[in-house]
This record gives sequence, structure tokens and C-alpha cells, in this order.
Amino acid sequence: MDKQEYIEIQINKKKIMLFIMGTMLFVIAGLFMIFGSPKLKILKKILHFLGIDSPATLQIVSIMIGIIGIVFFGLGAIFFIKRLLDKKAGFIINEEGITDNSSFFMLGFISWKEIVDVQITNQGTCIFVDNPNSYIDKEQNPIIRKLMQWNNKSNGSVMTTSPLLEISQRDLCELLQNRLQKYKASE
Repeated sequence: MDKQEYIEIQINKKKIMLFIMGTMLFVIAGLFMIFGSPKLKILKKILHFLGIDSPATLQIVSIMIGIIGIVFFGLGAIFFIKRLLDKKAGFIINEEGITDNSSFFMLGFISWKEIVDVQITNQGTCIFVDNPNSYIDKEQNPIIRKLMQWNNKSNGSVMTTSPLLEISQRDLCELLQNRLQKYKASE
């Protein structure tokens, strides 16, 4: 591959704004679960169906659900806000390999030598590497490491590209497959 084949794919700011708005709606819903729980008829019906009719239990369950929602979606909002403010290209493809700055895992640079295959799955464009455990072992965040292990176990890949890029998953997969074939042919 020659140096002219350098491609930067930006993160789609509109998609990020939609994700931020969605996560903030769920944070507000979590706050409502905590502070407006006695008024939640749907939660009362669900707990009644489960055989739980105690008002105290209703309050505890709705507060727990609210806290979990606020933490989970609040962290999601922080992730998306960081992506919105980040000026780096979301995904870079060049003659040496790829660099991921867009996905939740953000593995950074992956050499074409290490890439075995690229496929579309129900989770997105998956990049299969020769030794996935080397990427898992490098991850210092225990939560992300567990998610990478789960991703590797469920589809054999530690990296699934982000849907936040300004390219469709199908086009990205095709582009990566073509580049991988060119690299293998030049070996």
C-alpha cells in the first residue's frame, strides 16, 4: 500500500448529540424514579404482577432502579460528551494498519499483521486479531477488560467499530476487507 491510501473517518457529531440527549432523558427518568416513585403506576403494576404490593418495597425498588439508571446513563453521557469534544479522527486507516479512537474500547493502533479478518455481525463491524488476549491484558480498566472478554467470547473479536462514525458499518467493513486483502497480497 502506498502513502496515498491514508483515510481519516470522523465521528458523526449529530449522532453523538442524539446519544447525549437519549442518555440525559434516561438520567431524568432515573431522577423521576427516585423522587416521583409513588406516582409510577406502571411500576406498581409490574410489582403487583410479581406479587409485591408493599408501598415500602415499591419505594425501595424504584429508588434502586433510579440510581442504577442515573449511574449507567450518566456514565454514558460522559463518554459521549468526551467523544463530542474530542478533535481526533474517529478511525484512521493507513498502510501500516488502523487506529480506533471511536469505540468504547478505543484500542488505538492495530497493525495489519495482527488483523486476521473483518466481518459484519449483529454488533457492527468486528475486527478479528491474531491474539485477542494481548489486547485484553493491556486494558487497565477492569470493567472495560470484562466487556472485552465478553465481546471476545460472544463473537471472537475484542473490537467492534463504533456506530458513531461518519460511514456505514457495511461500507467500513468493505473498506477494511479490501485493505486487508491488499496488505496480505503485498506480503
